[in-house]
Order: sequence, then structure tokens, then C-alpha cells
Amino acid sequence: MPKNDIANKILFLLLLITAVCLRLVFLSGGQILGDEPAYLLRSVGWIDTLFTPEQKTPTDVLQYVPTWTKLSFHDHPPLTFAINHVFLTLFGNNLFAGRLSSALFGIGSVILVYFIGKTLCNSKKSGLLAMGLFAINDFVVFYSRTAMMESIVVFFILLTMALFIRAQDNPKYLPIFGVSLGLAVLSKYTSVAIIPLYIMLIVFHKKEYLKNCQLYLGIILFTITLTPIIIYNYQMYNHFGHFDLQISHIFNQNTPEWTNIVGKMQAGNINNRLVNWKNFVQSVSPPFLIIAILSIVHFTYIAKKTAAHFKTTRLVIGGLICFSLGTLIWGSETRFIYYIMPYLCIIIGAEIAMWLNQLPTQSRKIWIITFTSVFFIYELLFSINTNVLANKINIPNNDWIIEKSISPFYDGTQILDAYLESELQNFTPKHVNTFENTNINLISQKFIEKHGRKKSQQPIHIVYDPNISTQTYYWAILKRRIYEGWPATSANQFDGLLGQLHEQDQNATIYYIRSISEEKNQQVFKDRFKELKIFPTTLYHKQKPKFEIYKFNVTNKETRD
Repeated sequence: MPKNDIANKILFLLLLITAVCLRLVFLSGGQILGDEPAYLLRSVGWIDTLFTPEQKTPTDVLQYVPTWTKLSFHDHPPLTFAINHVFLTLFGNNLFAGRLSSALFGIGSVILVYFIGKTLCNSKKSGLLAMGLFAINDFVVFYSRTAMMESIVVFFILLTMALFIRAQDNPKYLPIFGVSLGLAVLSKYTSVAIIPLYIMLIVFHKKEYLKNCQLYLGIILFTITLTPIIIYNYQMYNHFGHFDLQISHIFNQNTPEWTNIVGKMQAGNINNRLVNWKNFVQSVSPPFLIIAILSIVHFTYIAKKTAAHFKTTRLVIGGLICFSLGTLIWGSETRFIYYIMPYLCIIIGAEIAMWLNQLPTQSRKIWIITFTSVFFIYELLFSINTNVLANKINIPNNDWIIEKSISPFYDGTQILDAYLESELQNFTPKHVNTFENTNINLISQKFIEKHGRKKSQQPIHIVYDPNISTQTYYWAILKRRIYEGWPATSANQFDGLLGQLHEQDQNATIYYIRSISEEKNQQVFKDRFKELKIFPTTLYHKQKPKFEIYKFNVTNKETRD
């Protein structure tokens, strides 16, 4: 075996190991953000509700849940929920299990970027450079370490792209290409942005496919793959007069059940969507931003020449354009801009590889190799500091050390979740939580029975500060209400709960959770507890108090007075 081949294989393995470490080490340590808890909470029991009157679902509205409601969700296609459901079922209802699928699919994307990058310039060097950059980039690593949908969706987008590349040499790959494209759409509707590109490439550059039955088999399989959302939206229209949230928004349908759609409001108008491309500038390191811009300009300039020789060029440039234009439709939040990252890494890898191949003298190659090495080492350290380190190195007003826009304020959700887990894991509730909705109760009861096996019953009630974040409520409180049956009440109803327990069960224990914020120092019942000589357990993160937990028994004389 030639020495170059051995070196390439060793480098491939090292880059893959690096990608694995960056995505799996301390995976559950990062801040729970955005829609993570809402996705995971619904994935556990395959339950489509957000527990809000502003966004009612078929589960909330219908008297019983028909079979068709299990085929998808009101706001997103079902595949990412299904994948997360499998991981949470196998590895437990915890944050590591919830994020593991994103991490593993992110690792798979790293391998696919190598294959695509290699074919772009017919060079393993180009593939390894693209792979390395995609493996370590802070923005890419960030989304591979969250339970957001993007990591899984991008995997299927890249898989579809790789299969189309293979199909150019062997049309027998077209059927599985159709399946992969269907899985991408079934993961998230955002992936439809790539469909016009494939249509144009087939019609204008691969006309022979139009006479090949493999293409039509791929179209049939694509349609079959989308059967769950086709049936779901057909039934949604029959029952409610509109399609699911995403499709109804595109067609501007009247949706009285959904009065407050935060994601759509964030998108803003066209001006907002253009201005918000600053999110990209704020989500990558300054060196990456500069090199990406230069690479795009030069690669676009030579695209006509390279497209004639390399079959991947149109796919890469076209994909970059499709997802960039897509932000004008669904907005330019960071989760949407993330879709351009594999294309940028592939282009940068190709540019560096071309420079290395074209430089005439060894001394100039050494300069390029040195610059590339320094750039990759910097990106690696930048990514580790942004995504992995618990105690991050942070210098005020310095964007060269850490990416602050994707390292959000830590609200302590994991600390509270871990505390409640340690306190409640050996017990099952004596007074089981119930919901007003019968459909939710039926699903909840199955999990409560399973959770309570071989555990002693305890009359425990959770009272939570209404000022806790939505993420904290979903992941630390609501999760336990649904799947473990623990009763939880807002502090606004605290006195009513005490009166009820005095009459029904004076042996009950209450965990009162008070949120501590640097902006708002809420004093809900704090002075009252101090007078009663009930002192809290304080939960800290990096020596900063996040929560105070008051644990006391209802039989406490003073609480009855």
C-alpha cells in the first residue's frame, strides 16, 4: 500500500476520533435551549401537545385521538421525533439520551462530507480538509450537541447528495436517492429547499435520467416515504380546514387554534431576514468567516470551469444557494443558517487543496500548510472552548476566544433536574398527577405504571416558581408530571394546595422550588419561609445560585396557622 494511502487513512481516523470526542464528551453538560425540551418531552411518549391554549393540537382538541394523529406532529414531520423516541426508550429519559441521536448523526455527516469533498476535486486531500473543518467547526459541533432537529436533517441532506453523486455513475442508486430525499423531508420541511436543485440538474444536465425507469422508481419511493405526512395533512384539512402548522403558514391558511407562533414571529419581514444574516457572522470564528467569504468568491469565479470536470460542483454551489435563499422564506435564525455549513466546509477544503496542488515551489506549499495547520488548530481550540469546556475561557468583548452567541446564559435546568432525580428516583407518587385532557391522561398512565413498579409510594408535591424558564419547566417539572405522575403546582396556587393537603394528607412533603435570577430576585413566599424557620437547599452553578429548594412537611404546625 502506498505511503500516501496509509497517511490518508490514519488522518481520516484521527479526524473521525476528533469528531466523536467533540460531539460526545460532556454531551449533557451544555445549556438546554430553544425547542430542545419541547421536542424531547413529546418524543418520549409520542404525545403531540405543548400544553398551551395558544397552540392547540389534535390531541388537545379532539375527544379521542384517532390513529392518523400518530403519523406526524402538528408543527413538524415525525422522523426526528421517532429517532429520539428510540434513543430515549433505549437509554432512559435523560438529556444525554435525548442528544445522542444528534451527536451520532452529526458524526455520520462528518463522514459524508469527506466523501462529497473528495469527489468535488477528485482528491482525497480535498475530502480530508473538508472533513476536518466540518468535524471541528464550533457552529457545526454546537448543533451536533443539542436535541434540535438540524443535525439529523443535515445528515439526510448530505446522504441524498452523496447518493445523487453515485447515481451519476450508476443510475441504480436513483431509487435509494428518492428514499433518502423523502427521509430528509420527513425529518424537517426545511430540506425541501434542495428539491428544485435536483429537478434542474436532471432536466438540464442529466436528461438521460428522464428515460430511465430507475428515476421514476425513485419518485415513487420518495412519495411512499412521505405517506405519513400526506395522510396526516389530508386528515388535518378534513377536521380543521387547514394543514399542519408549517404548510398552513406557507399557504397563509386561517389557523384559529394557533394564535401565538413564536418561530414565525421571529422570522420577521424580508428586511429582518436579510439583516439577521448577522447571526452567521456571530456564529463562527472571525478567521472562518474571512476564509469562507474568500473561498466562496474564488470558487464561484472558477465554478464554470470546474463544473465541466467535476460532477459535484453544481451540487455544492446549488445547495449553498438553495439554503441561502431559503432563509428569505423561513427566516435567518441560526438554526436555518446552519444548513449552509457543510457546503462552506466543502468549498473551503477544495480551495485549500487546489492551492496546494497549484503552487509551484515547495517553500510556498510549506507556507500554505503552516497557515492551514494554525487555522485548524485555532478552530479546534475555539470549538472546545465554546462547546465542551465547563469552565470556559472568556474575555469581555473578544470574539476570538469563544462564540458567545451560541453559548447562552445557563439557567441551571440540568442542576434542578439532577436534584429532583436524586430525591424522587426511588419513589412513586401517592397522589398521582392528572390532566384535564383525557387523551394525555391515557398516555401518561402507561408510563406512570411502568415507572412506579417496585417503588414505595410517597405523598410528595412539587410547587414551582412561575418565573422559572420555559425550558426548566418542561424538562425538570412537566416531564415528571407526564411520565412519572408527580403532582406539580404553581406557587400562585400554593395556599390552596396547603389547605387541600391539610384535609387530605397531613403527611405530605412539599418541595417548593424558587428561581433565583440576577435580573429579578423573586421573593415568592421567601419571607414567610424564613419566619417559619424553613431554610432552603441552594443549587449553584459556577458558584452562582440558581434555585432555592424548600423541603418541608405539611404537618409543620406553622404552615397550618
